[in-house]
Amino acid sequence: MSIVLDKIDDNLAGSSQKWFSFNINGINAFEYTASHRFNVGITVDVPGIFSEKVEVKGLPTNIKVEWGIDNLDFIINSNRFMAGLGLYSELTMNSNIDKVTVFYPKFEGYENAPDSPLLEIQNIPSSQRADVDGSLDLSKYSNILTVSASGVQVFHQVVLLKD
Repeated sequence: MSIVLDKIDDNLAGSSQKWFSFNINGINAFEYTASHRFNVGITVDVPGIFSEKVEVKGLPTNIKVEWGIDNLDFIINSNRFMAGLGLYSELTMNSNIDKVTVFYPKFEGYENAPDSPLLEIQNIPSSQRADVDGSLDLSKYSNILTVSASGVQVFHQVVLLKD
């Protein structure tokens, strides 16, 4: 898999006063810092399968993203087997993102098809946290599967585009 900056804001080209930095922090976090708000296009490519294009308008100047496991339980004995897992993702930015446009994916053999917007997301708030927890509890006496999700309202307006 590869991630390519497909389109970089024209304001960045040829200016020594405008810059951006992308740092990967371990295996579960990254930070983006820039001198100005930019518009960018990103293409995620899985060779031989598909490519996905996303355009971002008004990218904030500071973005921190972290994800990981915040709860891991495991119990096994003669009467009980219990496994639990809690995952989280956290996004912190110094301002809202103006708009994100996600395009229909292009599958192998259709790489030259025109870009066609699938959905637009506007006014993405500057701070988000999403949690997903699940557990499986098997015992001699009962079996219980529990899955839960929580988070903050992520988007103010999502528009699904039609052809």
